[in-house]
Amino acid sequence: MARATNPARVLAVAVLVSLAGAAQAEPAAPSPEEARAHAAAIERMAGWLFGMRRATFALASPDLALDFPAALQSKEVLESGEAVFRVRGTITNTGSESLAVPDLRVIFSDARDRMLEDRTVRPEKRRLAPGESVIVHEIITEIPQGAASAALGWSPR
Repeated sequence: MARATNPARVLAVAVLVSLAGAAQAEPAAPSPEEARAHAAAIERMAGWLFGMRRATFALASPDLALDFPAALQSKEVLESGEAVFRVRGTITNTGSESLAVPDLRVIFSDARDRMLEDRTVRPEKRRLAPGESVIVHEIITEIPQGAASAALGWSPR
């Protein structure tokens, strides 16, 4: 028995293929902001197309380096008994142009590596000059029940 094809999904696949082909045929490289906008649009379309809940992490400029060593990311219990998660690291502009710094996303997962919840961390400095860094030290106070690990990357929002 033949499976019915959803015309909207067929159109979406054609648009994704078209966008991918256009990106390869484009003679000039897009700006980092344009590249992020294109990647976010494709991620949203793919999420709808394939029924994903949402993209895990967004793409950012290859000239923005994240340095968040796992040893510095930790769940701690305060004297009050409240559990918090400390996010510590550095974002560095390794490129030759000033770049906007997107938000970070922390994804909490359980022991079976299932995503529980996510939190957004907004770096203090929103634009970095070439060679400039910003230190991020954030304390997340509402950790989801059952969280066993956390992953960090660029926020798709």
